[in-house]
Amino acid sequence: MTEILDQWREHLRASNRSEHTIRNYLLDVRQFLECAKEKGFDPVALDRTTARLYLAFLAQKYTNKATIMRKRDAVKMFYRFMLGDKLITQNPFELLDRIKVQQEPPQFLSQDDAAKLLDTVGINPALTQTIYGQSKSDRRHEGEFLAIRDKALLETIYGCGTRSQETANLNWEDIDFRAGFIRVNQGKGRKDRIVPIGETAVTALWNYGIAYRRQFEMEPKGKTPVFQSRSKMRITPRSIQRVVKLRLELAGIDTTMSTHGLRHSFATHLMQNGAGIVEIAECLGHVNLSSTQKYTHVTMVEVLGNYDKAHPRA
Repeated sequence: MTEILDQWREHLRASNRSEHTIRNYLLDVRQFLECAKEKGFDPVALDRTTARLYLAFLAQKYTNKATIMRKRDAVKMFYRFMLGDKLITQNPFELLDRIKVQQEPPQFLSQDDAAKLLDTVGINPALTQTIYGQSKSDRRHEGEFLAIRDKALLETIYGCGTRSQETANLNWEDIDFRAGFIRVNQGKGRKDRIVPIGETAVTALWNYGIAYRRQFEMEPKGKTPVFQSRSKMRITPRSIQRVVKLRLELAGIDTTMSTHGLRHSFATHLMQNGAGIVEIAECLGHVNLSSTQKYTHVTMVEVLGNYDKAHPRA
């Protein structure tokens, strides 16, 4: 089965799936294979009844229907691949009815909270108290650099609507400071796109470039990663998530919102301020407008709420 998984991985790469997506698909299928071993059924000779056993296993383990369906769909794709290579005679997951998943509205910040988050980025107090074998002045210098970096990072995500992986992938050559655009490389589906970037984000990136030159003693240009860790390594999506969580806490914003919430905030605030759904879809890199439609729902809820408050006969 390991050899088949390796072949499927190469098939997914040839289909322009991102490495993040491929990794998650493989994790889901390996979980299925572990379940098959535990329950004592042959994954190659699977039928509809046994496939239902796996769904029951997922239902016991997870409460979120979207998670269950994502895992089921990963296994279904794997079986579709094996069917195409004639390794099996049927795909039992094709015969199962799809569970209806209620789409949760996207989490996003209010415009006031977004401004609060971006305008209060300063030195993390914890950094001045930790001991890295550095003097107090060195720790303060490092804290100042990270504050400038984090400010540029947050401004980029909120100003351009980039995903965590897309933000991590940014190189200095991808930023056009004069024209006010960034090139997003290898976005979802491995598609590149050009996204406008506002003056505030441009200024934050410019200031970060100056601090970057001092901190790393190298020019911010070419294929050098924009956002780097203290050890001069390209920042990871997980590190970006930690930065966003930390900065939300330091700003005193009470939310369980993930990094993706800043992307949702970008799209929602654009729509609230009159941007068209087509333009927002292009900025987000959505192929189908249906993916962008959820922001219309969010703003319509707000419109109806304001209507109920303001109209004398509402």
